[in-house]
Amino acid sequence: MSTILPFRWVNENINVMKKGEHFLVIMTQRYFIVARKIVDGTQLVLKEEQLLRMYKDKITTSASTFLFSEIHDISFRKLTKELGILYLHTNQGLFPYKVSEEPHCFIQTFYKLKK
Repeated sequence: MSTILPFRWVNENINVMKKGEHFLVIMTQRYFIVARKIVDGTQLVLKEEQLLRMYKDKITTSASTFLFSEIHDISFRKLTKELGILYLHTNQGLFPYKVSEEPHCFIQTFYKLKK
């Protein structure tokens, strides 16, 4: 038997301070990570929501930072009505992110900034 728990929003400050400089987030895209865990013989499905953050020269995730110069392409594939995959094609490999909202504005903004 599986139990699906509601999203846990990771509350993070959108504006980032680093060494006295202020870096403004231009756009964000929500994505989620799914983990399964067994507790007292019951499988729990944990969904944790995260943010892709776009700055003027990079995109960051909770685990990685990609400079625009390292990103070759961004694509999106809709799998179901509620689920799609946003792909970052980089020189480090292909990075998929599960999304529930279509990321067309995020992708268009990336290409406008990368020019």
